[in-house]
Amino acid sequence: VILDVECLCCDPFDKSKIILEKCFNKLKQGGVMLSVTFADGTWDLKGKKVDYHAVLPKEGPLANTGICRYTTLDDISRLV
Repeated sequence: VILDVECLCCDPFDKSKIILEKCFNKLKQGGVMLSVTFADGTWDLKGKKVDYHAVLPKEGPLANTGICRYTTLDDISRLV
């Protein structure tokens, strides 16, 4: 099992694709990966856009913590 709790959201979309590919290559047959991330519409993700669906949040608990990327339902099939 590989568990990601809001780690991939700190990387740009293209880098996340590479990370996920490496994760799936590490899984044993029948292994599972669970990734929890922010979705489109999540509060505080209205900051300055810095990459595809990535912002620098300026308010709320994510303010001034660096890049935060949200994921849409359509993004999931593009990531894996």
